[in-house]
Amino acid sequence: MPRGRKATKKKTSTLNTKYDANNIVLDKTYGAWADLRRELSDSKTDLADRRELLEQFAQCQDSQRAYLVLDDYFERLSLSRRDFVGPDWWDRMLEVKGDRRLEEIALLFLRAKRPLPTELMAHANFDRLAEVEEAEKDQELVEHLEQWLLPPMVQHLDAPRASIRSLCRLVPTDDHGVSMHLEVRMAVSRPRSGEKFRSLGEIKDLTHRSSHERELFSPEDWDFIEWIHRNYQDEDDALEALVLKGADLLRWLARWGKTNRLLLDGTHQSLSFEGQVADIFPSITKVDETLGLTPNICLPDGTRWAFHQVRYLMGEPVVVVVETRCFLLARPPHQTLLSKWGDQESIPVQKLSHRLLTHLRKHSQVEESDFWNELCISHQAVPQFTFQLENDTVRLRLQAVSLVDQSQWQWTGHEWQQEVSSETGDHRAAVLDDPRVDAATQWLRRLDWFTPEPGLWVGDANENFLIGLSQVWPDRPQEADYLGNGAFQRLFLNNKRLKPKLVMHGSGIDWLSVSADWEQEGMMLSEADLKRLQTATGRFVKLPDGGWVELDTQAVEQAQETMAELGVDGLANDPQKVSLIHASQLDEASLNDFGNNAKVRALKEKLADFKGVPDFDLPELVSADLRPYQKDGFNFLCHLTKLKLGGILADDMGLGKTLQTLSWLAWQRAQAGKRHKPFLVICPASVLHNWRREAEKFTPHLSTLILESGSARHNLRKQIPSFDIIITNYSILRRDLDQLNKFDFGAIVLDEAQYIKNPSAQVTQSVKQLKARRRLALTGTPLENRLLDLWSIVDFVQPNYLGNQNHFNEVYEPKGDNVEVAQRIARKRLSAKLRPLLLRRMKQQVAKDLPDRIDERRDCDLLDDQRKLYLAELRRSRDQVFKAMKQKGLAKSKMHVLAALTRLRQICCHPSLVGNDAISGKTETLFELLEPLMAEGQKVLVFSQFVQMLQILDKECKARDIPTYLLTGETKNRMDVVSAFQEDTDPSVFLLSLRAAGTGLNLTTASYVVLYDPWWNPAVEAQAIDRSHRIGQTQTVNAYRLISPGTVEEKIWELQQSKAKTISDVLGEEGFASNLSSADLEYLFSED
Repeated sequence: MPRGRKATKKKTSTLNTKYDANNIVLDKTYGAWADLRRELSDSKTDLADRRELLEQFAQCQDSQRAYLVLDDYFERLSLSRRDFVGPDWWDRMLEVKGDRRLEEIALLFLRAKRPLPTELMAHANFDRLAEVEEAEKDQELVEHLEQWLLPPMVQHLDAPRASIRSLCRLVPTDDHGVSMHLEVRMAVSRPRSGEKFRSLGEIKDLTHRSSHERELFSPEDWDFIEWIHRNYQDEDDALEALVLKGADLLRWLARWGKTNRLLLDGTHQSLSFEGQVADIFPSITKVDETLGLTPNICLPDGTRWAFHQVRYLMGEPVVVVVETRCFLLARPPHQTLLSKWGDQESIPVQKLSHRLLTHLRKHSQVEESDFWNELCISHQAVPQFTFQLENDTVRLRLQAVSLVDQSQWQWTGHEWQQEVSSETGDHRAAVLDDPRVDAATQWLRRLDWFTPEPGLWVGDANENFLIGLSQVWPDRPQEADYLGNGAFQRLFLNNKRLKPKLVMHGSGIDWLSVSADWEQEGMMLSEADLKRLQTATGRFVKLPDGGWVELDTQAVEQAQETMAELGVDGLANDPQKVSLIHASQLDEASLNDFGNNAKVRALKEKLADFKGVPDFDLPELVSADLRPYQKDGFNFLCHLTKLKLGGILADDMGLGKTLQTLSWLAWQRAQAGKRHKPFLVICPASVLHNWRREAEKFTPHLSTLILESGSARHNLRKQIPSFDIIITNYSILRRDLDQLNKFDFGAIVLDEAQYIKNPSAQVTQSVKQLKARRRLALTGTPLENRLLDLWSIVDFVQPNYLGNQNHFNEVYEPKGDNVEVAQRIARKRLSAKLRPLLLRRMKQQVAKDLPDRIDERRDCDLLDDQRKLYLAELRRSRDQVFKAMKQKGLAKSKMHVLAALTRLRQICCHPSLVGNDAISGKTETLFELLEPLMAEGQKVLVFSQFVQMLQILDKECKARDIPTYLLTGETKNRMDVVSAFQEDTDPSVFLLSLRAAGTGLNLTTASYVVLYDPWWNPAVEAQAIDRSHRIGQTQTVNAYRLISPGTVEEKIWELQQSKAKTISDVLGEEGFASNLSSADLEYLFSED
């Protein structure tokens, strides 16, 4: 039942004020914590009572009873109805019932900006609140629009009985009566007291008097009174008159200029303003036989008024008053000029400068032409630029020769001055009036040179300055004359560009001799000049003896690039002997740069038969048929060995660098005979066993020794001399460096040599300490981020071949001017320098020799925590599997076997698949493979049978900014995803479920496939690879299988190889399990 209100009525005002203040402060200070505090402060009894009242109010149909229940609810919160203002809220509540009524109460609290009680939280509808507030804003805009267009009319009982007038007076501010300001006084007229001037404060007080005061004035007068009150709230109330100028005057004119409010005191006229602009312009007039400059005012309607017929209200902006009309004045002159004209009215023309006279004459009115003929002699003249280039300075003067009397004129930078006035007895002022002269001065301003004295312009002669002058030179005035000394004429007036001519002096069996000659008509070049030109790349070059010359930059760049391709540093004038192998890299256009004489034709014939590298016999014990490009690579490596040079085999990924290297090692072993020393191969851990397998396959006669993690390697190191190939990884190298340094190796091979791209890294310093007769680096990405990466690799295979780091950066990474061209030439020079050491073939170059598909296995070692997890699970699974086999037999235990194998394979993929947060070694290996492929712009397919694994990889790719596409059994728009991947021209990774993508897809834009985890059935894996390797594929497909060695992954893979014929016809994991014997299970669950 609702409780009585009389007992608490007197405390309501105090309590609700205290309640509101307390909660508002809490809200502003603590936010959500304040809400929590209020909830905790409510006792359970109070909360239950209020909820009971709300339930009664929600269902109450009697409006009177509902009224009392709601009042009782408000009292519990120390509130009352008057705390919730707004129209019709009670009527809206009575129209609804139940939860809708409670929603209306919550809305009432929210609109009143009051804290929402706990029991109403569940009924708050913030979307509805936003709609209501938006509707209120729209209604407010409509009300403002109505007040503007339809102002409320004050109902007068009779005609207005009071009025207000603003009386304006123009008050002079100087002795001449030209400059003025506007003074405004306000007078109020009442029937009983008559009209009296009132102060500003008295006018403003009218708005604070009783409401009937407004009824005494007309709406227009009251509007004026309120405007004064709004705009002069902070002004001194004692002011008897307002002085208007500048922005304040403009505000009055804009508001009242179209009314009769601005009455001129003592007249029946008022000032008016239409927002128009008047102009002031000078004109030539004759006063007392003397020509003078007098200003006039031109109104928008074209009428002109004399200076003294107008009044000037000074300030910003300046306002002119013509009779009673007000205008803004465009381009007002300085007040000193206005005062001068007010005093003297005319400024004698004889006192004006030549520059001002010229300007006034050009802009004079037609009727003033007679005055100008009387005042001035007009000269037409041809402008003449005189340039002087001496040492490092360019000097310039601009002159003109009059066509009237041949007088000389000079441009000072501001005006034309006549150097010697002609003795004609004519005392009229002489002015230059010729459009050719104006064009000359405008072009000179564009040059923006330094002016040490009037009439002289100076520039510092350097390459940038001369290039800037050459850019504006084509735009120079064509009707001007140009003079210059010999040095300047050679560059601009009689321009002849210096260009090189490549000369071939002769050739031998494996060499040719070349040089560069420089030719320019009539110019003799000294030895010092030729030496400077040898390395010149810019457009303008200063020669030690010949001075500044302009080069034919296109011819210079082409010659520089051709010589760089030949390995020649710069454009040497002396004959340079180069290897024929460099000339074999030149295309037809580059060869034609040497001309078409007999010597060049003889060179072309030699190049047609030139093989470059001799052919070497492949050792008979190599069990492989090398493709033509692989045989070329083998020959290249053997040739380097004969020359006692190290080398870099930088073939694209998938071209068989390992096979070429093993063939070369077999050749070295045969050449060394009994004096042979072991070969050391250093590679990433993921390909460690791949090297062993490849060696056993292609060079079975060479014994191999693996040095990998584990204590067993310490004893194995003692056996190094008795093996042919020692294989280890980079991390073991760092740990075992001291022990490995005790051996001399026949050759050291670095696989994935980009591992040593950082010259200061520990691994780089370690490999350089090893002792070997030959050094070879293998890498598909010899240059990843910076040129210094390549220097680091070269410095390993052939120390000091490219000098030290500083020398390398200076020569091959030039800085400064024209850096793009200089770097392009430096890259070609570096390419020629590396040609004897480095061999790189891209897939596109050898496509005809490639197979349709290349398969490769990548080993992925488990990391320490991952291995511990794997071993623990292996022991647990082995116990369960063999226990089940003992109880049920092998045939009925296949589900136990599959579950155990699946969990072990998940750990190999990523420990998070079994709820562990350890890091996955396989995931790290995958990104070691993906990142260089992304850098090459490749598209890659990655298959896994575990959807959760694909989601992990998707997240890792996004963290590395690698674009991905994802297709699993849950993908609905399957073909849309496939089409998006196929049409994407950027490098990306497509993550696919092995089951979902097994059939029906054609993904030929990707030429790289990664099988992240091996499937039970090789046929399913083959189907996955065939998503890319099918009709429409124009590239060789590279397929990588990621396998964790020493785990069930490797053992399943080995069982597949041994049972290939049996398993090839078996589908799925159940078929795989049914073909496993007890010996197979012992093998799978054994600890290696």
